Amino acid sequence: MSIYGRLFLWFCAANLLTMGVSVLIAHAIFERNADRPPDIEEVVMRAEAALAEGRTPDLNAPDDGRRVVLVRDGKSLEGDGDLPRPVARHLEELTDTNAEVRLPRGQWLVSRRLAANPPTWLIVIQGPPRRAPWMRWVPLGLQILLSVLAIAGVGWVVARHLSQPLAQIQSVTRRMAAGDLSSRVGTVIGSREDEYGRLARDFDRMAVQIETLVQSRDQLLHDVSHELRAPLSRLRFALELAREDHRPETLERADREIARIDLLVGELLALARLDQASKLAALPDVDLQALAEDVIEAERPQAAHRGVRLQLRSTVQGNAHASADRDGLMRALENVIRNAVRHAPADSEIVIGLDASASEASIVVRDRGPGVPADELPRLFEPFFRGKAAAGGEGYGLGLAIVARVMRAHRGRAEARNAADGGLEVRLAWPKVVAAAEGRTA
Repeated sequence: MSIYGRLFLWFCAANLLTMGVSVLIAHAIFERNADRPPDIEEVVMRAEAALAEGRTPDLNAPDDGRRVVLVRDGKSLEGDGDLPRPVARHLEELTDTNAEVRLPRGQWLVSRRLAANPPTWLIVIQGPPRRAPWMRWVPLGLQILLSVLAIAGVGWVVARHLSQPLAQIQSVTRRMAAGDLSSRVGTVIGSREDEYGRLARDFDRMAVQIETLVQSRDQLLHDVSHELRAPLSRLRFALELAREDHRPETLERADREIARIDLLVGELLALARLDQASKLAALPDVDLQALAEDVIEAERPQAAHRGVRLQLRSTVQGNAHASADRDGLMRALENVIRNAVRHAPADSEIVIGLDASASEASIVVRDRGPGVPADELPRLFEPFFRGKAAAGGEGYGLGLAIVARVMRAHRGRAEARNAADGGLEVRLAWPKVVAAAEGRTA
């Protein structure tokens, strides 16, 4: 059964139960009141007024189950003076003092002495009203019917109000499952401040992430196919030439193309592994000073070959320590330094700076190259993106993308900006303590 049906039934059941309890309580109160003697003060006043005028009043009310007998000297003032059997049976008790006598079947005998001379007693025989038994249940039945209709109507409105947002979210989910990743719950539900509103906003954020991931995957597949097509074509051409002339340089060209493809595949595998960032365990403590020195020593020969000096500077007293995946962070720093060396002019210096606050660690790499056009900065860490300055150069545009994924795995970020006095500055920052599993940081 749908949640709408369950809400409707539960609402109706709860209200019907409440109504049933109310009916039972009302019936109990009615029965309790039925055990009380009737109030006859008004009848007494009318009788005294009539006797004072010298006439015998008619105070009977058969429809209400009331019969009134005026007794004087042991006889009724009406007819031949005979008393009704219940009155005759209890006459002495009723005419001794004001009395109230309970009879079987819900009847009462109530007597009052009137202010008249000679002494006169008014005796009321009160029984149940003269009406068909089913007439007693008509008002109650009508009340129950109207209550059921009201409960059903209100229940339908409440259940629909509560279930409609879920139906809308379900509709959007089905459209997304059918391939429409642009579907959103929208602002109608998202503007609410209750649980449905929070669910709608979380759902839309999830939908945006899913759409972004799928678009990134599709773009990645497109870029990979494009990047592989060129070296494969050259490799095929080189192999065809090798079949014809058997020249060593042709085979060397084929070997270079194979190496390029192997490099591309290796970087793609590294990129794919880093997409599992959310599954990282808690990271160990790493000496950032030693890590940076190891990377600089490894990159120094290549930098010297290009006439570039690498300089390490730290603003931290002593050695800087932080949680990190040592191998991943080394690869990220290597890629940033290699990118800086590639674009730095000869006889210039690249500065690698270390910094750490109470909660965050950072590494900044600053070169003296031409920098990056402002419109290219936001895309600098995208896979396969190569700016104008890198067009036709080495690599596939995956180095800085790997840097961004490494920093994402560390719950951190990679940022790039053009320095005011020239050159590009790349900053890697992440929490000093990286928690496990859910990506919490401390």
